[in-house]
Amino acid sequence: PGALDNASGVAVGIGVSRALNRLIRDGHLPQPRRSIRFVHGYETYGTLGFLERFTGTERPLASINLDVVGAKPEVCGGCLDWSGTTSVTGGFVNSVGETFLVQTLKKINPGYHLRARPYRGSGDAAGADPIYGCPCPSLQTCWDREDRIYDAYHSSADTIELLSVLGLEACATATALFLFYLADADASQIAELAANETAKAMAGMDRARSKTFARYVHSLHEASITDLTRWLPDGKQLRKDWAQCLGNLPPEQNRPRRSSTSTPVRTTPFFVMRENMAQHIWRQISESGLPLWTLYWADGNRSLESICEMVSCEHRKPVSLKRVKKYFEALAELGYVRMER
Repeated sequence: PGALDNASGVAVGIGVSRALNRLIRDGHLPQPRRSIRFVHGYETYGTLGFLERFTGTERPLASINLDVVGAKPEVCGGCLDWSGTTSVTGGFVNSVGETFLVQTLKKINPGYHLRARPYRGSGDAAGADPIYGCPCPSLQTCWDREDRIYDAYHSSADTIELLSVLGLEACATATALFLFYLADADASQIAELAANETAKAMAGMDRARSKTFARYVHSLHEASITDLTRWLPDGKQLRKDWAQCLGNLPPEQNRPRRSSTSTPVRTTPFFVMRENMAQHIWRQISESGLPLWTLYWADGNRSLESICEMVSCEHRKPVSLKRVKKYFEALAELGYVRMER
C-alpha cells in the first residue's frame, strides 16, 4: 500500500536522478552549473527538517514537490495538475514547469490533460514559505475533474495497479527538464525569465481596474524578481534594472494614515497544520474561510488592512477585514505570529 501516495513520487525522483547522471556521464548533457538534490523525507516534517539546515545563501534556489504522480487516467480523471508556488515566492518557476509539461505531453501522454492551478497549500511544498524563499510548485495526479481525491487515497487499496507506466514516464521527463533547465540556466536565461515576469506584470497592470490590484500585481513581480536575484552574483543590480521596466512603480499608495489594525509579525518558520493545534483554534481558522497559506502575506510590514487587500486580489473577490482579523488572532493564540501596532 502507498503505491501512489507516495512511492510514485520517490520512484520518479530516483528515475530522474539516474537518467540525468547517465546523460551527463555519457556526454549527452553538460555538467549543470548548480547542484540538484533529491530529498526523500518524512512528509512535511522531513521537508522542514531539511530546509532548517540551510540558512542565508545556502538555501535551495528552487524545488519541485512530487506527490502522487503517474496515476492511470481513470484513477485521476485524466487530470495532471501543476500547482504553482505561493504568490509571495518566485512565480517564474510556474511558467518554466508548465512549458515543459506542455511539450512533454505532446510526445508522451497516457491520456492526461494539464491543469495549471494556484498553490494548494500542501505542507510538503513548505519550501515555498517566504521565510525559506524556495519556490516550490507541485506535480500531482490525485484529483479528478470535480476536485475529488482518488478513491484509494490513504488506504490498503493504494497499490501498484493504480499506476501508469506511461504516466510515470511523462512525469519523470517533465521533472527532469524542469530541474536541469534551472540547474544549468546561465545569465541570459535568467534575464529571459525576469523579462517574462516583467512583461506579465506590465500586462496585468494595464488590465488592473484599481490601484489596489495594480499594487498586488507589483507585489507578485517583486517577489519573483527578488528570488531570481539569488541566482546571479550581481543580482541586486539586475533587480534594479528589471524593476525599472515597470516605470515609477509600485503605483501610488493611498495617503499615509495611521492604521486602525495591527501588523502580524511571524515568530516561526512553520506551516500551519490542523493536526498540531487545539480544536477551538482550528475552528476559528476554518470559520475565517481563508486558506492556511494566507500566513505567507505577513511580512512584518503589512498591516491586517494591507493583507486584506492582497488576499482579496488573490481570490478575485472581496474578503472582509473581520475574516482576516479572525484568522490572525487564531494564529497569534497558537504562537505563529505576534500582533504589533
